[in-house]
Amino acid sequence: MHLIPATGTVTSAIEPPNVYLVVGERSVLIDAGSGQEEALETRLAYVKQVAAGLDLIIVSHAHPDHLGGVAWLKRATGARLAIHRGDAAWARSRFQLDVDLLLEDGETIDLGNRRLDVVHTPGHTPGHMCLYLVDDAVLFSGDQVVGTGTTAIESPHGDMATYVQSLRRLLGYQVRLICPGHGPLACQPQHRIEELIQQRLDRERQMLDCLKQAPAYPRELVARIYPGLAGPMVGIAQRHVMAHLLKLEGDGRIVRESGSWRIASGKG
Repeated sequence: MHLIPATGTVTSAIEPPNVYLVVGERSVLIDAGSGQEEALETRLAYVKQVAAGLDLIIVSHAHPDHLGGVAWLKRATGARLAIHRGDAAWARSRFQLDVDLLLEDGETIDLGNRRLDVVHTPGHTPGHMCLYLVDDAVLFSGDQVVGTGTTAIESPHGDMATYVQSLRRLLGYQVRLICPGHGPLACQPQHRIEELIQQRLDRERQMLDCLKQAPAYPRELVARIYPGLAGPMVGIAQRHVMAHLLKLEGDGRIVRESGSWRIASGKG
């Protein structure tokens, strides 16, 4: 397994995406980065250095920082593109990509002497998936588990309840190392996953505490929970808050009235 450092930059509050090359009898690239040409040339040179060729590019999900480089790399290497069925339509319509292989949960990608299992982890996007390198107990987690911070969950494609369910599912895997889509490797996988779950629960509790004081609009919750936030980050925070509110609504703990939110009757 080889980690290719991301040399390009992405307009994002977190690190440029990580790109991984798994070399067996056949070679697979996991994610392709944002499409910055200098980064693509670096990755291609590395592939040529350590592998006989590139057979497949597997994209964890259809966001531009993970599949922006796919078209360039396909032309340069002749590799096929694989993506989960749940994100395939978006990859085709928004990014005009030719998808060669549609993946489903539980499928196995045979590299000859190594095996990657597909683990569908929706929530960040409907078709987000992780890849589990079985014999090595390594999980390539895309944006499901990031090395630092938390994952953006934004409607209409993101769903907080589903995202947390996917995190809980990963606790059932025997993993010794997580290779995330952003940030450093996670050498304590169970701890990192549990930490991410707890962060979401803590944020929910914070919102519920605010709503117990008085009904509030999302922008008011942002001001209370993220004091001092300014600029574009306010919009990002408001979308995160909305994702939590929708989950709490689905759990029956809060209700919406004319755009504001309050604690559901009997749930105070």
